[in-house]
Amino acid sequence: MPRPRRSNLSQRSRTAIRQRNIASQLSHEERDTAREERRVSMERRRALICATQTQEEREAARETARLERSSSLSYRSTEG
Repeated sequence: MPRPRRSNLSQRSRTAIRQRNIASQLSHEERDTAREERRVSMERRRALICATQTQEEREAARETARLERSSSLSYRSTEG
């Protein structure tokens, strides 16, 4: 019996289709420029978050991220 089909709503939404069409029409230089702008923007956001967090909040966030990574890694190792 075949597996049930997975939903592809995220690939078929109007926004996703529009974004894919816009991206496909960009030249390599425009893609590189947009990628660099996104990278710089994310760097600024991270710096702003770090500047406004207390040391305890940073440590708590790091610990949460570490636990999430270790739990996802252990989940992957038990799959199969």
